[in-house]
Amino acid sequence: MPDRLQSLVNLARDSVAGAIQTGDPSRLIRVTQRLYTAADREMDKIHAQATTPLACHKGCDSCCHRVVSATFPEIHLIAEFVRDNFTEAEREAVKARTEGLRKANEGFWSLRDNHPSGACPFLVEGACSVYSVRPISCRALNSTSVESCRNYYLEGKGVPEGVLEEQATLTQMNLPVVNLTRDAGLRSGLYELGPAVLELLTNPDQPDLEPLKMLSEWTHENPAMNPPVEALHRDPAKQSILDLREAGDAGEVWRRLDRFRGTPFEAIFRHSIPGEFRTEEELDLWWRRWDEALTTFEGAKLPSAETFELLQDFNSFSLAYLGRNVKPYLQRFMSAAHRHAARAYPHLTAPIENARRPGKRRLGFISYRIKNFNGSRWALGWLMNLSPDIETYVINLTEVEDHTSRCFRRHADHYLHLPFTVAEAAPIVRALDLDALIFTDIGMDGHTTQLATLRLARRQYAAWGHPVTSGSPTMDYYLASDLMEPANGDEHYMEKLVRLPGTGVTYQKRLLTPSTKTPAELGVPEGGYLLFCQLPLKQTPVYDFLLEEIAARSEKRLVFLSASPSGRASLLQERIAKRCSNVLFLPRQPMPDYLRILQLADASLDCPAWSGGVTTIDAITMGTPTVTLPGEFMRGRMSLAFLTQAGAPGLVAKDAADYIELALDEDRRREAMRGLNVDALYDDTSSAQAISEHVLGAPE
Repeated sequence: MPDRLQSLVNLARDSVAGAIQTGDPSRLIRVTQRLYTAADREMDKIHAQATTPLACHKGCDSCCHRVVSATFPEIHLIAEFVRDNFTEAEREAVKARTEGLRKANEGFWSLRDNHPSGACPFLVEGACSVYSVRPISCRALNSTSVESCRNYYLEGKGVPEGVLEEQATLTQMNLPVVNLTRDAGLRSGLYELGPAVLELLTNPDQPDLEPLKMLSEWTHENPAMNPPVEALHRDPAKQSILDLREAGDAGEVWRRLDRFRGTPFEAIFRHSIPGEFRTEEELDLWWRRWDEALTTFEGAKLPSAETFELLQDFNSFSLAYLGRNVKPYLQRFMSAAHRHAARAYPHLTAPIENARRPGKRRLGFISYRIKNFNGSRWALGWLMNLSPDIETYVINLTEVEDHTSRCFRRHADHYLHLPFTVAEAAPIVRALDLDALIFTDIGMDGHTTQLATLRLARRQYAAWGHPVTSGSPTMDYYLASDLMEPANGDEHYMEKLVRLPGTGVTYQKRLLTPSTKTPAELGVPEGGYLLFCQLPLKQTPVYDFLLEEIAARSEKRLVFLSASPSGRASLLQERIAKRCSNVLFLPRQPMPDYLRILQLADASLDCPAWSGGVTTIDAITMGTPTVTLPGEFMRGRMSLAFLTQAGAPGLVAKDAADYIELALDEDRRREAMRGLNVDALYDDTSSAQAISEHVLGAPE
């Protein structure tokens, strides 16, 4: 999360926590006003730094044609504003428009892209009548393209283009509001703005409100058989360990865990690994420590309900970045986790043996992050191009949705927003009687780890939002790319491997608009340069020798882009700076400037152990060759697939020595780019068709 956004989220968390502790509900309303002020100031900064001006203006109301969500404190604030500023006639008009919206959106959660939502009831003559107190979900909306917004919101076509991501992510400010009010036993969740405000005005003391998460019409009655674990944030020592783990300080995590010896908390979070390493020996050390922690976890007698709950804050994300075969470790960890899940929730792990409900084949997509996130965003192409003989479901566990979430909602037959705990959401999902369920990104966060231990559909598919095996005994298939997988790829998965044609993804063409800044304005060399813009954790010390030799022999400088918005030095930067002088380190850039730096580069250098995905596609779309060396596992072979599909296999090195020579040989790279067909990477529906055939061809 960018530092500035993290500061806003921290402000929201601290302000809401302080208001709750006073016991005065009205304090939450005042806090909401302060958060609006902070959000508006941040938006002013974002707009001032944007290289493309926003198209938003008064009277441009396309984005008002959607289901508007708001937190409970926001609903209170807006109701107070309406009570103080609207006449009786104006309130009656809002009531009439709300009823009209209800009729227009009847069955909305089962509608597809050809039926956009009606207008917000607070929209009057093209303008928002509660603009000064509009919710964060509205303040975060933006676009540089009026036509794109009209197509999406009014016509139900395509996806919104030209979004300023920095502003769109302001919705994350709602996360602590939702979580802290829930933990305090107050009304929580997100509510539909118009109906919720009217209900508060009508019944201010005992409003009959249901959060938006229930609009899916799926109800539940205390499905969790075990009591939840006490919230971790109430134990500062535990929360500090989680914060350190998030920051990648595994060494300090290990030291502080000593005080929790023998507890489920220690057993889970001993599986911590740094995000980067100084040496190969340090990498070996942490690989052994994971093995030791795993052995302890497998043999420990732990309370299963508490162990399962703690998995919510755990992920195995970093393990795969060590560049080794993680299948044995993930298989052991997930088998142990599954045993705890089976003891705590036997009704959610047992095989589904009842006769299926008649009708079309039902296929779902599930993730904690159905939003603007690389691990799940790509699945929209699959969803949009499946056979019409398949009934589609999208299950989104994220607390706060964004514009990408709305794209999924628009294109699914059924969309369920379930910002619950996994124990609460899982019975609802299982009750859907899905024939197949695609888990887009197992391992990226704790919720997906928990989900992967359960049996929620007749056939369960892991997919490559996190491109390693899930390790779970409940996952039946793994959806991958035939071009990415090596010949022995089946050996790397617990699941049965399904090799989808081509790149394995139906990737929609994005609107990529680089800035027009000069090299001097960007701080890059005038005469060209070689660029390394991968995440530092992808580049382990094992492969530093490649970059070191390229930097030593190249006449052009080797430019590194930081993953940190503040430009803080990574261990990769420290390692390279010690051995190389012909290098330049730049801080993280706004998207238009990043694309411009990519466009001006002579070549983009890939990582052998974990190659680029979106980065590679963006680079060759900008006309910049990506030099790649395929790794042993699929996660190191993504660029191989994209370059092959795009007709530029000459950019794929045969070995380490060839990688270095290719990076240094401009004529060879230019020749390899002659046959480039970037359009071949986009809107290839063959993988979605193959998934349809797999789902439809399975026996009932």
